Amino acid sequence: MAAAGVAFAFYISVPIATAVRFQNWCDEGFHCAYLDSRLSYYGAVVAVIGIAAALIRLPSSQRVQSGLRSGACALLACLGGITYLHNAHMAADMRDYVSAWTRAANLACEPGATIPAQDEELLALIDPKGRVSRHPNFDIASYWRHYIEDRRTALSCEIPRG
Repeated sequence: MAAAGVAFAFYISVPIATAVRFQNWCDEGFHCAYLDSRLSYYGAVVAVIGIAAALIRLPSSQRVQSGLRSGACALLACLGGITYLHNAHMAADMRDYVSAWTRAANLACEPGATIPAQDEELLALIDPKGRVSRHPNFDIASYWRHYIEDRRTALSCEIPRG
């Protein structure tokens, strides 16, 4: 069971890790590809369960069995804590990433707010860190102008929470 879990994890992760395109994306500063490789988590969990089951079935004393169970619980608790910290970090990063839409909505909904005429000024106001990913040939300033106009003409001017 453990071998099947490890094989599944490698089957899912290795093609993505070895693809030059995804490596270039990481090198160029875009988000590294992890979307499909997250499925390898299921294989890793199966492998851990298989190893734990094999260890528990080994003939040993009650004391060793108790130690193995305690160790497995401690390991799972540590992994849960690490996962929580990682998710909290990713949530903060995502809040920063989507803050451009919040700033654009604020600009659209603020009474008397003017949209800067220069593209550079508009981009510095809405997305000062340049976090919004897009195709290199995409006119992001035009997108933000359309977004602001659409928000202004919407029936409600509710600011998204981010």
